Amino acid sequence: MARPSTVDRLPDDVKELIGRLRRNGRTIAEIRDALSKLDVHIPLSTLGRHTQELDELAKELQESLAFSLALQQRVYDDPGAAGATGRMNHQLGQAVMFKFMRGLREKSGTDLDAKELSFVMNALDKLSKVEERTVDMERALRREMAAEQKKKLDSLESDVATGRRTLDFEALREVFAEAYGAA
Repeated sequence: MARPSTVDRLPDDVKELIGRLRRNGRTIAEIRDALSKLDVHIPLSTLGRHTQELDELAKELQESLAFSLALQQRVYDDPGAAGATGRMNHQLGQAVMFKFMRGLREKSGTDLDAKELSFVMNALDKLSKVEERTVDMERALRREMAAEQKKKLDSLESDVATGRRTLDFEALREVFAEAYGAA
């Protein structure tokens, strides 16, 4: 295994500073100057290689996200529906596993070894669990909002039934504004 680079061996807060400065559009020279003020001295070429790797990783991540969103839109009628990302991650995990098993069976090799496959599958599992928790939270919020809306409508109904209020456009507008936060 390759030895960690000079930058990789830096404390996390220094690496975070490098990433933050790069995201803010700072040049390699400006980053080196900022590090020098912290008494961290890195050759410009090393810093250049590191920021180039950061830029490449950012680009790959953006491409991956675009691919994921495009795939969701192609596969699902409603890609924004609750659980769509989790279902897609599960299917991608199955595809990776299938490719790995086919490569083993055909003895043609595969780009992933068993340890890497395990890592990918664990990552996809964790992503699916995060998606599941997000969906659960969204459902709970929707139930809470629906209960609040029902309470307000029941109150209006009671007020109309007892004659404390008339059911007119203005009353409906007020209930709508209270229920949905709009005027």
